[in-house]
Amino acid sequence: YDEAITAYRQALQLDPQDAAPWYGLGLVYTLQGELEQALQAWQKAVELAPTEGSCHASLASVLRRLGREEEARRAIETARPLMEHESEYNRACFAAICGDHEEALRLLQIALDQHQVLRDWARLDPDFSSLHHDPRFWALVADREA
Repeated sequence: YDEAITAYRQALQLDPQDAAPWYGLGLVYTLQGELEQALQAWQKAVELAPTEGSCHASLASVLRRLGREEEARRAIETARPLMEHESEYNRACFAAICGDHEEALRLLQIALDQHQVLRDWARLDPDFSSLHHDPRFWALVADREA
């Protein structure tokens, strides 16, 4: 994680107006449990890329984790129309953030079938933390023989 943070910081030195490194920082900080830092990074990503649904969705996710439900709901409502044209994987993440577990599992199955994401990442993705109690999630992301 430290190497990823260093790389994102270097990218930001080259172009501090690029939302992608801010988004990446938010993700790494979330994986580390540094939710306040993740929040700051995703707020900056949203500021720089206000039409990117994934930025708003990730912001909503970290706001939920911080117990800031009203702000999370506002971020979800902003993200909802922006997410309509995203990949099945990103829509699965958004559905999980919104608490729609059936839709999240349905879209995750499609995303995995279409090889949009590696199972290894889906297991780690913090957007799916609300599904970790569901054996269907673990069946979907289990290692499979090639």
